[in-house]
Amino acid sequence: MSSNLVRTLFSLSGLVFGCLISPVCADVEIDARPWHALPVFHEGRVMPMDTFSHEAVLTICGREYPLIDLRDAAPNGNVDSSMYRSARLLFSEKELSRKFTPHELLFSWIVEPEKWEAVPFLLADNKDLREKILNLPVHNSDGNRLRYVSPQQLKHCQAFFDRWEEVQKRTAEEGKSFKLVGLDLQVKKLAEAYSRYRELTWRPSISSELPARFPLKVRKLADAVQSMAKRLQKSSSSDKADVAELMKRVADPLQEILLASQSEFPDHVRLDSAAVSLRSAIRGWAKPKLQEADKAKAGLAAELIHAADEVSFALYDNGAGVYILPSLDSASVETNRADFDSRPWLPLSAFVEAPTIIVIDYPQKEYRNAQNAFDRLVYFYKNREEPDRVRKINESIAEFAKNLRILAEAVDPLRAKLPAVQIDQAALAATAYPPPGYADYELIYNDVDPFFWSWIVALAALVCLAMAWGFWKHVAFWTGVALLVLAQLGILCGFALRMAITKIVPLTGMFETILLVAFSAALFGTVFALLPVLQPGLRRAWKLTTVPVSVVRLFRFKVEQETSRRDEEIARSVALAARIAIAFGVFYLLCWMPSATGHPYFSLKLSVSAGGLTLIAIVAWAVRIAVAALCIYYVPRAVACLAVGLYQIPRSWFLELGRDALRLPFERKAFAIVGAALAFLAAMAAYYAPSEIAQKGIASPLPILRDNFWLSLHVLTIGFSYGAGALAWGLGNISLAYYLFGKYRSSQSAADNVETKATEKNVAESSDYAPSDPVAAPLVRHAAPQECVTLAGYVYKATQVAVLLLVAGTIFGALWADVAWGRFWGWDAKEVWSLITLLVYMAILHARYVGWSGNFGIAVGSVFGFTAIIMTWYGVNFLFGSGLHSYASGAGGRSIVTLLVMLNWVFALFAAVRYTAKMSGGKSVVSAENA
Repeated sequence: MSSNLVRTLFSLSGLVFGCLISPVCADVEIDARPWHALPVFHEGRVMPMDTFSHEAVLTICGREYPLIDLRDAAPNGNVDSSMYRSARLLFSEKELSRKFTPHELLFSWIVEPEKWEAVPFLLADNKDLREKILNLPVHNSDGNRLRYVSPQQLKHCQAFFDRWEEVQKRTAEEGKSFKLVGLDLQVKKLAEAYSRYRELTWRPSISSELPARFPLKVRKLADAVQSMAKRLQKSSSSDKADVAELMKRVADPLQEILLASQSEFPDHVRLDSAAVSLRSAIRGWAKPKLQEADKAKAGLAAELIHAADEVSFALYDNGAGVYILPSLDSASVETNRADFDSRPWLPLSAFVEAPTIIVIDYPQKEYRNAQNAFDRLVYFYKNREEPDRVRKINESIAEFAKNLRILAEAVDPLRAKLPAVQIDQAALAATAYPPPGYADYELIYNDVDPFFWSWIVALAALVCLAMAWGFWKHVAFWTGVALLVLAQLGILCGFALRMAITKIVPLTGMFETILLVAFSAALFGTVFALLPVLQPGLRRAWKLTTVPVSVVRLFRFKVEQETSRRDEEIARSVALAARIAIAFGVFYLLCWMPSATGHPYFSLKLSVSAGGLTLIAIVAWAVRIAVAALCIYYVPRAVACLAVGLYQIPRSWFLELGRDALRLPFERKAFAIVGAALAFLAAMAAYYAPSEIAQKGIASPLPILRDNFWLSLHVLTIGFSYGAGALAWGLGNISLAYYLFGKYRSSQSAADNVETKATEKNVAESSDYAPSDPVAAPLVRHAAPQECVTLAGYVYKATQVAVLLLVAGTIFGALWADVAWGRFWGWDAKEVWSLITLLVYMAILHARYVGWSGNFGIAVGSVFGFTAIIMTWYGVNFLFGSGLHSYASGAGGRSIVTLLVMLNWVFALFAAVRYTAKMSGGKSVVSAENA
């Protein structure tokens, strides 16, 4: 399927979902789609302005569509009345509260920040923060809770900045292991929101201060000039003459910059002129030396050029703006750029206001066209009384997007000619202006928001499954199963879109892994529930997708040949042809098509290091070959099997199972109920978890996670093992609920106990029967609720799957560790707890197999096993935060996670108390005959 067709299908689905879920606050008149699709370079990747706006507003306001009430900032001692009157223009004449879209908020912040100084939109809803630090009320005059503060209120609160400085000092002293909690954490969040707002709205024309990074870059340039002078003075007389020429060229402009930057009120025009002269002088002197044979001299010349570029860009770049255009910063394309604070893209503040230093290197005509288009857009937006304003804004947005693309496409060839010792082609490509349509998938992802709908649909599935009682029980059950399948298709759609956006397997963060567990738990629950009706048809379909015994038989149309046999051979041959075609496609996708790293997902090349061929290289290569071969063989067959199964499964339902097709899955509805509950809880937790725990934004993964082969192999198996463990845990808790609240059975038949012990299959069940006296007969014995026996078998099956996947995932992780870090095992915290979790689950299975634990033991064991998973999955990352796996560390949620685990164990303890009391409370009964 071509990329255009895929994009069209996603666009159609996005249009349908967008019509259903478009925010009520969206401005239906202004067509902001060209603005939404504008490329922005942020956090190492190119994203659409739509994504950037949502992330920025979420950081600053705490929600993407904040309801801002100007009445909470009425003129008082902390708010200037003129600022309040300016802020009043942002609202209608009759309304003082309004829900803003993230796009309008960000644009308005950038072009008219003066109107927002008195508007409360910085999230500060913590009671202690408002009362103890900010000295602000918690409720307004109407008794409503106040959630926000204005930049002006925060600016004049010295107590807040003193506390923030103290928090920063403590964080630096304690190191990485220090975790902020309570009021200090709230201070940190508010400080980050305020800083982010100031960074986005900084403009040279209205700022009385230079960017904090500018003096640092000037000092770095001065050091580079001195280093070059010292290096050349030790060389020949001709080099000494070069030193004199260099010092003569840079002395005056450098001195001018130093003097101007130390002024109380820096003059940007004066600084800009000096920076132009300095940059021109250094480039004119250093560019010829880039071609010299002496690599040391060439490196020093490049360092000078890069340092001069940094000074130029730092004058109009505070380091965290809205980067909308590839820059001509020479250091950004240098192969050895680790020592430079390069800026591959230009911020909007520099694009709009830089008079000379930035414009001088860009194509003049294209630059002015784009700049003028933006100026017109700002003018029409700010003049709210302009006739036909909406039409003019729409035209200005489209014109600006068009002219900006023309400018960017003219800049890309210039970037390839920037002065550098060696240009990094990968960095050049990664930071280039993207082609039209680059943001289609991400815009659809943002509009549809599939992970939101996945937990909504999973909740609906859970409600239907929970209502599967009475006359409509089968209808409710099958409706719930269908909704559960739909919810997981939503998660798959979200994963597919994220992978299409980043070209990396979307399993690099806590957000994705939680969703993977939600998906796998629901998948296992659905498959186990439907297994009785799926198995006959799938077995038949699997058999039909084998290689035909003899294709020649197709051409032997003998009378005596059975028609059914001939039809079967035809079906096998058609399936074989489809498998061959799919196998070529799988081979191309996995072993030939380049991924985001420039290499195929499953590279079949045997890598040889500088030290020669190593054992781990051979093992890793063999694993790749084996996995690729299995995928190429089994994926086509699985696809063909599913295709044939679309006919064979319904056929087996009607011809073989009959009424059992509805009854058998319903009897196993516990699997589906637990799967739906886990899908709902996990997906909702991932979606609403704080960013400190699960960052749901799309970010560039760390270099160590850019290996799609090992990432998919290891994380998928581990994630699916967690899903199976979660399914066993959910079933185990249902069983414990029966033990705690269920009705225990009584029986006077002693023969039942002997008969139960006769077979190995029911060894574990015998532990749920407690005769009061093994000598007396007949005895009154207590038996656990019958549901516990069935659930124990379910828990055992899920645990078996969890152990199988845990073993595979641990082995794959060890192989990946050796490839990435040069050792299979290093007793890292993550590795140790992975081993502990595996041993715990193996102990649970072993105890069940040898008869050490019965049905109650397997239920408690599921809780114990999932506690080990929680420690491995969450505890190591969020409690320890150290070791080679520290890239996955985070903060937050410790109290709630600890509380939930403890409550689960208290629940298991209560169930154990009642179970013990019931099973030891039997009485012997002596019959009249024995008397």
